[in-house]
Amino acid sequence: CWRLISAVVPQCWPDDVPLLDFEPSVQRVGTSMSQAVIISFTLIDFPNENEMRGFLHLVEQRYEAHAAKLRAAGMTRFYVTRIFNKSDKFTIGNWLEYRDQDAFAKCDAIWKEYMSDLIKDVPQFAPKISPNRGIVMYDFSDAEEE
Repeated sequence: CWRLISAVVPQCWPDDVPLLDFEPSVQRVGTSMSQAVIISFTLIDFPNENEMRGFLHLVEQRYEAHAAKLRAAGMTRFYVTRIFNKSDKFTIGNWLEYRDQDAFAKCDAIWKEYMSDLIKDVPQFAPKISPNRGIVMYDFSDAEEE
């Protein structure tokens, strides 16, 4: 039995095929991850541009020292992004990558302490925060030259 995955781009998948189980004839693209890399992508929605700019000011003041603590605990990448495809919204995205589950757990504790201190220092800071966590299944990035 086949089911429709998407109405926009019709793709059929048998119900009994587990996720990521491909036929031998299917060419795989990308590198299968042999070691778990944990990612965190957090959306931070602000009610207006001024509050978002205030947050970015805090980033400029505080994130370098904060990032140093995270790197020491196993964080490997940290991006702060401005989301631009949400019209009339003021959203920042934090993308972080961690070496492994242990590094993520250590960094999560650092984040909790950081946010607790931030709320004490800036009590009016109250954006909507939507955290997302995942494990990298495939890496389609260019391989770094050794």
